[in-house]
Amino acid sequence: MKNLSLSLFLMLLVSAISAQIYTVDNSNDGADFTDLQVAINTAADGDTIYVASSNVSYGNISINKKLTIFGSGYLTNAFSQPTIIGTVTFSNNCKKSHLSGFEVVNINATATSSSIDSLTISDNLISGQINLYYRIGHIIEGNLFSRQNGVCIQASQGSSNTQAKYLKIRNNVFYGYIYRLWDVNSEVISNTFIRSGLLFNAYRSSTAGTLVNNIYFGITDGEVAGGCTGCISEFAYHYYHDGTDFAGENPMFVNPTTLTTDNITAFDINHDLSLQAGSTAIGGGQFGFDQGAYGGGNPFVRGGFPPVPRVVSITSPVSSIESGGTLEITINAVSQQ
Repeated sequence: MKNLSLSLFLMLLVSAISAQIYTVDNSNDGADFTDLQVAINTAADGDTIYVASSNVSYGNISINKKLTIFGSGYLTNAFSQPTIIGTVTFSNNCKKSHLSGFEVVNINATATSSSIDSLTISDNLISGQINLYYRIGHIIEGNLFSRQNGVCIQASQGSSNTQAKYLKIRNNVFYGYIYRLWDVNSEVISNTFIRSGLLFNAYRSSTAGTLVNNIYFGITDGEVAGGCTGCISEFAYHYYHDGTDFAGENPMFVNPTTLTTDNITAFDINHDLSLQAGSTAIGGGQFGFDQGAYGGGNPFVRGGFPPVPRVVSITSPVSSIESGGTLEITINAVSQQ
């Protein structure tokens, strides 16, 4: 079944991709590679790598060329397991690479060369943090950051000459903080922060670029943009519970349906932070968008499915056929879009 699903998955994609395509599966020798790092080393600039779901991690990887690397997502279902990797290191010559659809620990993009600019990190479950120093133009979109009350994205090592610039941080769900975001041209738009926010460098006056349509649940107003001079958080929910009083308005998440800051203190893969009908955050954002990660032009999709078709079931009305007979099958596929 796995051989068939992987082949069908690729058939849906191959007509739209002009560069070389490689497949990786560490539990099946029917793919091009069983080792992801070997596939990366073999691929040429501009190639695409599809990585099958597996119970076994693909380990740490290093990327030093422009590649598109898609996993199968991070949710387990009857048809597949998550696609798991350890620490990802982006090094020189990987400009405009794209990593999507993984359960991943840490992502490091700290090289000083402009050949590391404009990475896209999307639709992953990230348990550690993303370290972004020096370079410009990275897109961090649609990710689920599960690190509770810790640093999820660090945009500088601590001085102005190491800051990442022109970041676009959009439609993510955070259980931890964005730290040392200095650049006035960066965007933090349509994210949901659970007991977390943005912590700017305490040693230097910072001014954020665009903070729009975010939901901050379970923190004080001072933590929304802590340490930033003149920061304005527009079209945002600040919802805080100090044990006795609430401030702001409940955004009305779907799950848990009744919220206090006490029952959403810890990450839970089953949380559904989309908005219930009747929430005033629906349509309450800039340009009439919903506020939070599920709003904006590219809403958050739980599961980390990459923006390509994905086979979710293959069924047949018969269990067996005679040799030379015809087998009828039904294929169901979904995509993020």
